[in-house]
Amino acid sequence: NHDLDRFYTSIGEDLNKYKIGIAYILTTRGIPQIYYGTEVLMTGDKSKSHGHIREDFPGGWEGDSVNAFTGEGLSDDQTEAQKYVKKLLNWRQNTPAVTEGSLTHFIPENDIYVYFRQSKSQTVMIILNKNEKPIDLNTQRYTECLKGFNNAVDVIKDEIVTKLDLISVPAMSALILEMKE
Repeated sequence: NHDLDRFYTSIGEDLNKYKIGIAYILTTRGIPQIYYGTEVLMTGDKSKSHGHIREDFPGGWEGDSVNAFTGEGLSDDQTEAQKYVKKLLNWRQNTPAVTEGSLTHFIPENDIYVYFRQSKSQTVMIILNKNEKPIDLNTQRYTECLKGFNNAVDVIKDEIVTKLDLISVPAMSALILEMKE
């Protein structure tokens, strides 16, 4: 919020950690709150001043060299972050498992946190990997939530995942899978 360090600053300006955090905020229970500028990696350290964390959103004024409304002047990381947030928010609004479903989560092991969001019509599996290396996640531990599913769709990449017994998860990433029968 407006009295704390901005999220991107608080995680050391690491885009992978940013994506993990945004995925968590947008897929866990409750109504997500995202402070303006988070979607374009605005930084701000409260120790410098509250004005530093409340800077103007880039763009919209004559003479602005960066315009987050049009994408003009954004860095590659800012553009990637903005697309990531937009994709997840657009997906989220049509995903009853996330907007109104239950939460089943499992005790994290080896810096891997897995949870499921489930509604009557839908199941979503979220895997957060904080490891510096990719992992192959054995899903035997999650059979109660995976029962009846044969494959899934990777929400971010729009790719089909057909092997659900051992799921490959990239290093320092969030994998969001919409389960399919």
